[in-house]
Amino acid sequence: MRAVLERQDWERLERRLPAPHLLQGWDWGELKRGWGWTLTRLAWDRPGSAEPAALAQVLVRRLGRSPLRMAYLPKGPQLAEPDDVETWARVLCQLERWARGSGLTWIKIDPDLPVDAEPVAAAWRALGWQPSEEQIQFRNTMRSSLRGGESAVLAGMKAKTRYNIRLAERRGITVRRGGAEDLSTFLDLYRQTGRRAGFGLRSADYYRDLLDRYGSGDAACVILAEREGQALAGVVPLRHHRRAWYLYGASADAGREDMPAYLAQWESLRWAIEQGCEDYDWWGGPERLDASDPLWGIYRFKAGFGAELQHQLGAWDLPLAPLRFAAYRRLAAWRRARLQAR
Repeated sequence: MRAVLERQDWERLERRLPAPHLLQGWDWGELKRGWGWTLTRLAWDRPGSAEPAALAQVLVRRLGRSPLRMAYLPKGPQLAEPDDVETWARVLCQLERWARGSGLTWIKIDPDLPVDAEPVAAAWRALGWQPSEEQIQFRNTMRSSLRGGESAVLAGMKAKTRYNIRLAERRGITVRRGGAEDLSTFLDLYRQTGRRAGFGLRSADYYRDLLDRYGSGDAACVILAEREGQALAGVVPLRHHRRAWYLYGASADAGREDMPAYLAQWESLRWAIEQGCEDYDWWGGPERLDASDPLWGIYRFKAGFGAELQHQLGAWDLPLAPLRFAAYRRLAAWRRARLQAR
């Protein structure tokens, strides 16, 4: 295990991985470093080779004024051979030693692995890891292949989704691609969406920082669907290597019956194809395929574009200070219960 200090080295190693994840990318780490996290990047080489066996971008943070400190690996560690149980054991044992030496309370990993990777999960359990009661990211996601280009993506959509895209165009809605100069317009839409859906937003400075890091290198875009100069919907896709992510989408309270979100999302897919992306990650899928799941409506929207649900293993925890970790879990459960009671 060794530290990686230079961007060019990290990105060179990432290119050797089968599917580098946005949240393990250099820019994402630097974004989080500017918002309260400390950062360490670690690499494991293949025995007798300079090729990477694994990479891990580790974020560390103290929880408020408490003595609790956690290490979090969003969508990591990343392995060159994700089903290699021996490498998992080597990586997690050395990661544990590093975390204990750093005085951390627990480690949370969240690798981008399918739920049926049971041999890997069994290896984690044998090392003391346990499925987390607290998912920071969505456990599941949805993905679309872009390899066939626009015609293949359109053909993979449901007929109703193609109809809604054409409907938006017939009703005078147009789309355009912008950048940081359009952030305030997008955030106004995002605030309206947050009020309807009941979620909060980060500060405007956070999103500005994100666009400065990704937009300057053409790895992000602000897409707005408008009518007569009024923004009705927006999408902010991000690109990392050969995959794009749909992390942020929004729509105005008015005009949703004219389907502007469908046209904005189609433009986001077109942008990703033009960027050379092979896959599109829709970021977030339901736990259950029924109408009682909170993400059911979002699932139906994404599935209409041809996205396929990917059930994943989700986040796992390794307590390093068991009593402190148990106290944290009780407090976190109490907070979740209060939120659900509102």
